[in-house]
Amino acid sequence: TWSNGVYSGGGKSNTADILADCSEPGIAAEVCSNYSITDFDITYDDWFLPSRGELSAIYSIKSTLESVSGFIAFQSENHASSTEYGNGAGTYGTSTIYGECLNFLSGAQGGAMKNATFAVRPIRAF
Repeated sequence: TWSNGVYSGGGKSNTADILADCSEPGIAAEVCSNYSITDFDITYDDWFLPSRGELSAIYSIKSTLESVSGFIAFQSENHASSTEYGNGAGTYGTSTIYGECLNFLSGAQGGAMKNATFAVRPIRAF
């Protein structure tokens, strides 16, 4: 079962909970957790799948982020979050089969099957 951390700060613990409960290879939480980048001889390897609230915060500054030189533009499709669908936002209640997603073209939030394919944007806290 995924955790229900919706707001900023919930993604890190949600990702840990997802990984503890699901050993299926290639899931969004695993992709984010395994992500690393080295910049100026420093390796950053503490990435996680954002919560719904964290994705919303990123979306709210999308145009600013995309104007930064070298920033990889957002795909205009649904992005996976680490929040279960129905945690105060949907009609399914806390669900074992639905996860929250956010569309980076329209800003619409919703729920979708957890086994669906979505864009993934790893984030980290610093």
